[in-house]
Amino acid sequence: MDRQRFVGVAKGREGIVGMAGVRLLAGFGFLFVAAAVVSAGGGPRAALVVTAPVESRPLTEELSFAGTVYPVRESIVASELAGLVDSVEIDEGKWFRRGEKMISLDQLRIKRALETAQAELGEVEARLLRAEAEEARSQELIRKKIVAQERLDQDVANRAVLESQKRRAEAILADLRDDLKRGW
Repeated sequence: MDRQRFVGVAKGREGIVGMAGVRLLAGFGFLFVAAAVVSAGGGPRAALVVTAPVESRPLTEELSFAGTVYPVRESIVASELAGLVDSVEIDEGKWFRRGEKMISLDQLRIKRALETAQAELGEVEARLLRAEAEEARSQELIRKKIVAQERLDQDVANRAVLESQKRRAEAILADLRDDLKRGW
């Protein structure tokens, strides 16, 4: 500790006080401060001794800094599904694991899309039944030589297009059902 000099009063006389040292007696729980009083005339006078009980209390020190914080690890958090967030399932600042549900999406849009896909599938299935019936009738008329082969070829092509549309509608419907199960 650097020596510091203070002007003070000791036993009613002016003098110079030199800090002799500060000691913490941990076993006894007291702070011990000793100071030697030196009179203006020279020789040492009576020593000043001060004791105080040691107190334990939390140290609250706030420091402000200007700078940039860089993360130790960076993670991309993304959803496989697009939609409006209905509710947040985790608390800010909490840890979470891969695959853990973080948000719930609004189900109104996906349910409407699901209903639309079901209706489109029903429409394609109805048109396909009609196309199959027309193809069967065209085959019968060709066997009786009432219509040309061209009509049958057209009915076969129409049925093939409708079968493709049906597979597409079924795939869209399956995707929407999976999306609804995964988090909508």
